[in-house]
Amino acid sequence: MNLKGRLQTILWAFAGLVACATLFLVMGQRDSRSNPSTNHYGPSGTRALAEMLTRDGYQVRVESRSKPKFGKDELVIGILRGEDVLLSTEETTRNSNVESLIRNYADSGHTVILAHVASDFRATSLTAAPLKTKNTVTGTELTAFAGSAFEFDFGARKPEGTLIWDGGWQADVSMRGKGTVIQLSNALPMTNRFIDRADNSELMMSLIRAFAEPGQNIAFAEGGFAPEDPGLLATIGPGAVAGWYQFLVLFGILAYVGGRRLGLPELRRRRQRGSRDLLTATADTLARGRNSKLALTTQLTTAGAFADRWQVDHKTKELPISFQQALAKAHAALQEKKLPDQVAQKLCLDIDRELADLAKNEGKGSSLAGMPKL
Repeated sequence: MNLKGRLQTILWAFAGLVACATLFLVMGQRDSRSNPSTNHYGPSGTRALAEMLTRDGYQVRVESRSKPKFGKDELVIGILRGEDVLLSTEETTRNSNVESLIRNYADSGHTVILAHVASDFRATSLTAAPLKTKNTVTGTELTAFAGSAFEFDFGARKPEGTLIWDGGWQADVSMRGKGTVIQLSNALPMTNRFIDRADNSELMMSLIRAFAEPGQNIAFAEGGFAPEDPGLLATIGPGAVAGWYQFLVLFGILAYVGGRRLGLPELRRRRQRGSRDLLTATADTLARGRNSKLALTTQLTTAGAFADRWQVDHKTKELPISFQQALAKAHAALQEKKLPDQVAQKLCLDIDRELADLAKNEGKGSSLAGMPKL
């Protein structure tokens, strides 16, 4: 290996190491901005909780629209960002609107769970600590690994309900219209980073099981921090998506029936007037199909017929040595698993030259005199 080749190898290896290091740094960095989405596998995501609910038999889905719509008899879990200085005016308004729509959903006789998390997930994670909390109904005591600060201030409002979990981490149940709203003091126990700390997983699952029937549909409302409004086809409905796919299939059928070579120049097709036109068309088909072995087999078949007639005319079984060698090379090439186009073309030309040498010396009385040139 010369110096240039070694230098190129070293540069490629260095570029690969830099790419891997960049990837590891990006994937390994801690969340600085909260993203409590069920599709987020980072520390602030809630993917682990969604998986636990799915394995527990619940039907989990994500409602990510800025104007969420919920189905009949769904338990809604809304995790929203707490109001702080990091939120823009637009984010604050959207966050409040989504929370209001979730609470209005409870008015019609449904159950919703609301929790807030600070926008700066790294800072609020530093305040997390094991906190004792007690179920005021059953008397069960658990340890919640959660933030010491309440993202939802229960003391700033008039008492509306009952604290079913009281202590360092709290959960308040209140009636709203015909439905129920469960407000959590903060959402840190739900996140991927803390779901397996202390008794957080048991605490979250027992809370949800207390208000959700087995196998019930659960919707995570994520429009407050990651709105993804549906496109036109999704808005129209499944029929529009099916119609779009049918249109694509119809377009493919029309292109196929029309005989158009999409993306390739149009071929000039001439009417066949003789054997030369037939040979030209066959050669074009084989070339476009990149079928080297079939082309070489066709050449061998033609050469065999030519050789048989030559032997009859000359009353001999012996063929010229060069002709036999050309045929032998072609037969050996056909036995290979892969035959490059250039090799097949060279073998065909060699056979063509040998046939031309045999035919040019034939007289007018020979049966080979009228054969077309290959």
